[in-house]
Amino acid sequence: PGARDAGVSALIDGMMTRWASPERKLQYAALIDDIDLRAGGLIALAGPARIEAVRAYDAAAVAVWNEAWSKFKELVLTAYYWSEPGATRELRYELAPGIWEPRVAMTPATRSWAV
Repeated sequence: PGARDAGVSALIDGMMTRWASPERKLQYAALIDDIDLRAGGLIALAGPARIEAVRAYDAAAVAVWNEAWSKFKELVLTAYYWSEPGATRELRYELAPGIWEPRVAMTPATRSWAV
């Protein structure tokens, strides 16, 4: 599942409306405007080109340690993995954990656990 399936944008919109400080709102709005500007209109791009534009922005932002981007990316990832699709379809989740298994065989199909 992707961020859209997980409702990440709705959660972040709600946080920006009801929780974020005015400074944080401006910072994230400027960040999204910057991504859009560098991509030449992010929404107008087709899916693969949009993904590539965001990957390029991410690489550039990480290379120079863009703190605003790092905080925004952390927020997006946290929102995704807190969602039901992120926690149950990508990660492994047990509402009431079973027995303690000190050693679990790892394979390429083994998924991480949601906390």
